[in-house]
Amino acid sequence: MIDSKVREKRQQEREQLSLCYNTAALIGLYIQIPYAQEGEIIIPNLWDLAPGLFEEERELYEKVHQKETAEEATRSRKEYARQHNRIRKQKGL
Repeated sequence: MIDSKVREKRQQEREQLSLCYNTAALIGLYIQIPYAQEGEIIIPNLWDLAPGLFEEERELYEKVHQKETAEEATRSRKEYARQHNRIRKQKGL
């Protein structure tokens, strides 16, 4: 019984220490952002820190991100086509 309590307390301490470590690491990343070059600092998502707990959120995020990327690509292609057609019209082709 006493061993069980000791193991339980040790596990709680490990979890608390792990939480503090992750928090400190994230704070460090956010502090580095103003001094880093573009794309050098990558802030991990919550599901990267605890994959099993946030699987639904990750899937939802990926779907939304994929949809936004596709929409942006479509807008970009349409804008390119407009510019290309305008240039051709100006040249009289």
